[in-house]
Amino acid sequence: MNTNPQIMAWMMDTYSMNTGSTATGVVTGKPIHLGGSLGRIKATGRGVFVTGREAARRIELDLNSARFAAQDFSSFFWTEDEINVRLDKIMIGALKRIWETADRHGITLRTATFAVACQRILTAREERGLYP
Repeated sequence: MNTNPQIMAWMMDTYSMNTGSTATGVVTGKPIHLGGSLGRIKATGRGVFVTGREAARRIELDLNSARFAAQDFSSFFWTEDEINVRLDKIMIGALKRIWETADRHGITLRTATFAVACQRILTAREERGLYP
């Protein structure tokens, strides 16, 4: 929190110096030329928006009369087209799977998120041979 790509690059560099090799996976938010993600700056705001909207839908909360609080607006702005085209399908699908996992197993959304993430890693390993 409260970092920028430069700080994240320094953290990656320090870690890499101590391990003796470049470790790009040790931090998120690096500059793009060091392996950072293209959508990083707006990702948090997008994720908050889509997840909040879908959670409100599930609990039948009318967003027209709802209020919210945001700590930091620095990466919270995007266009409606960006959200609809790039993230709605992904975020809605992810939240749906997490919610269904929680309901099916009688666990919290946090635990369901962890279970879904672990399953995705195992599937990727089987399909792509990752983490041999």
